[in-house]
Amino acid sequence: MAEPRAVCSVTTRGSVEALYLPREAFLEKIEAGSGAAHKVAYEIGRILADRMVSTDESIAEVVVRLGVAGSDRDSGNRPFVA
Repeated sequence: MAEPRAVCSVTTRGSVEALYLPREAFLEKIEAGSGAAHKVAYEIGRILADRMVSTDESIAEVVVRLGVAGSDRDSGNRPFVA
C-alpha cells in the first residue's frame, strides 16, 4: 500500500515562511525524543480532536432534526442508534 499523501491549503494574513519536513524525517525526530516534534504532534492531535467534536455536534443536530421530522411521518418506533 502506498504511503498516504498529505495536502493542505493555508491562508495567511501576512508574509510567512513555510518549511517542509518529510514524513520519515518527522518520525525520526519523534523517535529521537525531539520536544518540538512532540509539540507539533500534540497540537495536530488537539486540532483534530476539536474538529471531531465540532463534527459530532453538527451530526447530532442533523439527527435531532431528522428524528423530529421522522416522528411526523411514522409512529416513531425506529430505534435510535448513536
